[in-house]
Amino acid sequence: MPLARLLFATTFGSLRLFDETTCHGSSRGSLMSALACGMSETNFLKCSCDHCGGNIEFPTDGAGASTACPHCGKQTTLVAPESGNAWMGWGMGVVLFVALTGAGGMVYLRKASETKPAQIPVTASAPKRAKSLNDLKVGEIAFEETRGSKLIYVLGTVRNESDYQRFGVKVELNLLDRSERKVGTATDYVQILEPRKEWRFRALVLDASAASARLASIQEE
Repeated sequence: MPLARLLFATTFGSLRLFDETTCHGSSRGSLMSALACGMSETNFLKCSCDHCGGNIEFPTDGAGASTACPHCGKQTTLVAPESGNAWMGWGMGVVLFVALTGAGGMVYLRKASETKPAQIPVTASAPKRAKSLNDLKVGEIAFEETRGSKLIYVLGTVRNESDYQRFGVKVELNLLDRSERKVGTATDYVQILEPRKEWRFRALVLDASAASARLASIQEE
């Protein structure tokens, strides 16, 4: 629409443009005629000036025209406001998103309900066996003479075959002469014997006539 064909008038706080060629029966160039004609028009659009932001109303067939802003006088383009399609598009997008999210949630819940948790077999552990002196196993017993000394020791091993710590383990040995007669005793002691571990005892022999030794007893505090 040519710029020369647009007039404007003030209505309700904004400036309204008119196409003076559409105002019949009024004198051209007359502001009052434009107002009278413009007031009878019903199809108006509204936009803002590109420079000052002032509100401008214009006929629908003036969309796309370039004209002087009635507020600041600078050239501005009359742009038809966007319809509600954008809002409708946003609304449809939100509805679609909600629908897809709900469908995905339903599928997840259905799969979760259909999937049975794996059953882990529970095996009953065997109860621990109670402590017993029979778990203290004595190995081979032998005599040992200390080099450079007259001291003699009885050597041997005691193994803890249990799963418990053993405390205050004492071994007592009978000392025998060459005729297998008892001539005395020898003892040794360990404070802690760990589970499945072996203790090497070393008992001092105080009787010179002793030729061998046999286990007399094993005790525990």
